[in-house]
Amino acid sequence: MRAGQVRRPGERLLGGLQGLARHLGQAATLRSLPQPAALVAATAAELEGAAELGLPAFVKTPIGTASAGVCRVSSADALRRLAVACEGRGAFRQGAFGPGGGLVQRAVAGPLVMVQSVFAGGELVAWHACQRVREGAAGGASHKLSLDLPAAREHTARLGAALDWHGALSADVIDGPAGPAAWRYLAGGSTGAYSLTPAAWEELRRAAATVGPRLPGD
Repeated sequence: MRAGQVRRPGERLLGGLQGLARHLGQAATLRSLPQPAALVAATAAELEGAAELGLPAFVKTPIGTASAGVCRVSSADALRRLAVACEGRGAFRQGAFGPGGGLVQRAVAGPLVMVQSVFAGGELVAWHACQRVREGAAGGASHKLSLDLPAAREHTARLGAALDWHGALSADVIDGPAGPAAWRYLAGGSTGAYSLTPAAWEELRRAAATVGPRLPGD
């Protein structure tokens, strides 16, 4: 999977939610990354049955930015009502989820860390992480703190190498008591300067400009 495969603005995961969930379940390198318990629900019954993951949990559509298309459910009854509502709206056919379904992830406790990186042919060339100190609009951050997280950096490098990634890559990571506990979001491209310090943004911008696009056959 390469950067060019992310074709739609706001696509949460490489090749869609189901694409990355499949790769995380099958590729040994990706499977070794910490991640919340998850499943893909393609029917109302599967969505209702996702309570077995443990609650609270997040239900996510394949397309969306920030918190758009994300619903937090804290009880089996709330999950059942959501499944009924989604079925009624046709979400599992041509609606929000589409025929591939949506991703359900068990919630993980800990602060949110936003990771930005740049790769050149699978090699990590620039990286920065900042913690959301205060939540802002639409689930963003109004206050941030730059962090040195060697484990998250190593995970990022391993992920980019496994995907042979070329270009910018951004992720949300939950930093638990024992270290980075769960990769919950991944998107091709950078989330932009608003999530970085000026110095970090300039470093990543220059790295991205130096890497440039990958041409066919590279």
